[in-house]
Amino acid sequence: MKTFDKYPCTITLMCILLVLVSMIWLWTHEGCTHPLENMTAFMLLVSTPVMWAHWATD
Repeated sequence: MKTFDKYPCTITLMCILLVLVSMIWLWTHEGCTHPLENMTAFMLLVSTPVMWAHWATD
């Protein structure tokens, strides 16, 4: 059994939480003082909806 089929609400909530935390981090931290962390937060912000869509349709 696929993980998303077994826990759809949990995975969706985790994706929403990742996007929110990433957005809050990017809005509250300056890019020049935290470049690596901001790049990580941006990558999570972009990749989380893509991963969720893949899990939901797989």
